[in-house]
Amino acid sequence: MTIQEKIDKRIEDVGGSKKIIEGLIDHYPSETTNYGCIFEGFILARYKPWDITPTYKEMYRTALSNDRMYIIDQYSSNMYKQFPDAPMAEFGVYTGGVTCMLLDKGIKVFAFDTFCGIKQANARHDAHENGEYAVGDVQGTLDYIQGAVIIEGEIPFTLSQVDEKFSFCHIDLDVYRATHQALWYAYQNILPGGVIICDDYGMETCKGVKQAIDEIMVGNKVYLPTGQMVIQKPC
Repeated sequence: MTIQEKIDKRIEDVGGSKKIIEGLIDHYPSETTNYGCIFEGFILARYKPWDITPTYKEMYRTALSNDRMYIIDQYSSNMYKQFPDAPMAEFGVYTGGVTCMLLDKGIKVFAFDTFCGIKQANARHDAHENGEYAVGDVQGTLDYIQGAVIIEGEIPFTLSQVDEKFSFCHIDLDVYRATHQALWYAYQNILPGGVIICDDYGMETCKGVKQAIDEIMVGNKVYLPTGQMVIQKPC
């Protein structure tokens, strides 16, 4: 059996197992919890707390999926309760959905972005190219996140402009170099017990992100089925 045939068989086996578990949940609801279970990376649940109305996309015009926004919302809310006076930060703002959601919690938020797309893509590490994710209406995004402290420019050149200790950071930069630099800076400046969420760790189109995070190897790391990596700094 070739490597590809083994991979295809594994996918087929996992798919069959998923259907069996879904059937058990449907037929024996009293014996399964509201949150179901996770099997081979599949979230199997009757109740999905991120399925809300209106959706996060409707509330915050975010480019992220509802489940990823829910994770960010929950972790940042918990950090706000623990560190109500500490600021938060986002590295990679794009349309501004996450930044706006953090602002709604009533805390100081730093927004790091070029506001003109990816600038540090490298074919050796990244599937993305420079210029991708450029905001068509930059002024519209800046107006949308009004209230945040805007740090405009390329990482790492802008990092020295901010001397703060954060309770929560969200990193969504898509490429290796910027992610590596932002994560190193964020971890040095996160409070003990604080949380960093890195988007795209599990995405095939962002392998450079996974490489950057794995190279730094900091804190207590938890990889989620949403493709996000959660890093908590030990107390």
